[in-house]
Amino acid sequence: MSKRLFKLALLLFPVGLLLVYLAQHVEIREVATPVPLKGEAARNSLYAAGLFLREMGFHTESHLIHQLDDALPSTSAAIIIDDNHDAISETTQAALLQWVGRGGKLLLRPDLSDLDPQTGFFRDKLLSRLGITVRYQRNVDREGNSEMRINRRDGDQYLEVDFDDHLTLEGDRPDDMLMLDNNGIHLIQRALSQGTVSILSDLEFIDNTRIGSFSHASLLWQLLNWDGVPPSQIWLIHSEEPPSLPELLWRNARPVLLIVGLWLALFLVTAGHRFGPLKAPREQPRRSLKDHIEASGRWYWRHGQQNRLLESSRQMVQRKMNQLHPQWTNLSDEQRFHRLAELVHWPVSRIEYLLQSEAPKEREAFTRLISELETLRTSL
Repeated sequence: MSKRLFKLALLLFPVGLLLVYLAQHVEIREVATPVPLKGEAARNSLYAAGLFLREMGFHTESHLIHQLDDALPSTSAAIIIDDNHDAISETTQAALLQWVGRGGKLLLRPDLSDLDPQTGFFRDKLLSRLGITVRYQRNVDREGNSEMRINRRDGDQYLEVDFDDHLTLEGDRPDDMLMLDNNGIHLIQRALSQGTVSILSDLEFIDNTRIGSFSHASLLWQLLNWDGVPPSQIWLIHSEEPPSLPELLWRNARPVLLIVGLWLALFLVTAGHRFGPLKAPREQPRRSLKDHIEASGRWYWRHGQQNRLLESSRQMVQRKMNQLHPQWTNLSDEQRFHRLAELVHWPVSRIEYLLQSEAPKEREAFTRLISELETLRTSL
C-alpha cells in the first residue's frame, strides 16, 4: 500500500467510526412544532370562527365590545360575545336583552373578571338579569367529559365538545335547552319572546386553535341555526388586548397631544437659533496673596495643624534673614527682635509677638498672625 492510500485510510477510519456511532445512537424523528398565530389571528380569537361561518354562507363582521354602546345590528342578526361584559354600561346590557326579545340571537360567555372566593360564583350583572349564575368548582370528573348531551324537545343529542370542566351554569328553567355532562350544565339556551340567548360556560371551544377539534364547529352552526332561520349577519365580538398608554392618550386626549407637540416643535425651533454673537466668558478674578494665606490658614485650622503652619511661617522669616545678614544666627533673640524692628520700622513688641507667641485659640486671630508673618517676610 502506498503512503498516499495509507494516509487516506487514516483519515477515513475515524469518519467511518463516527458514522457507525451515529447510526446506532441517533434516531431521526419527525416532530410537529406549533406555529404561533400571526396578523389578525394573533389579535382576534374568533378569526377562524369567522372564516368558518363565511364558508358556510354567513355574512360576518368583527367588532369590539365597546362598540355595542354605539349601535346594535338588525334584529335578524346574531351577536357572539367572547369578552367580559363590564366593558359596556348597564343601559347597553338592558338594550341588548331587548334586542334579543325583538328577534335577535345572542351567544355569550360569562364575565369572568369578578369571582367571589367565598361562594365560588362569578358576579355577572348581565346574566343576573336572566337569573343565571356561573360557578367555579375545583373538584371535577374528567372521565367522559368530551361527550355532551343536549336536551332538545325532539330528543337528546350527543356532541363531543371540550368545555372547561371547572365552569358550570346554574339557574336553568324547564323550557331551556341544556348541554351538560357529569360536572354540570355548560349551555343554557333560552327563548326571550321572539329571539334566543345562548349562555355557554366558556367559548374557548371556538377559538382559533380549537374550532377544528371534536364537534366544536358543528355546535356553533347549530346554535346559530337551531330554528332553521339563518341570521342575516353575525357580529363576532372578540376580546381586546389592553391598549398601550400612547394609544389611550391618542384615543382620548388627541387635541392635548397635538397642542403639546406643536408647542414642543416651536420651542425647539426657537431654542435652536442664537440672536447676536456669543458673549465672551468673563475672566475670573485672580486670588491675592492674602486670600491664599487665609485659605491655607483655614485649611490647617480645620485639620488641627495650626502649629505646623505657624512654625513653617516663622522659619521662612528666619531663612530670609540668614540670606540678608550672615551673622544672624549668632545674635540672641533680643538682638534679633531689635534688628527686625529697625529694618521694617515696627515696634519691638510686635516682632516679639510674631516670632514667639503661641498659636491663638481663635481661627480669625490665627489667620491674622500668619498673614502678618508673611507681610514681615516680604518687607525684608
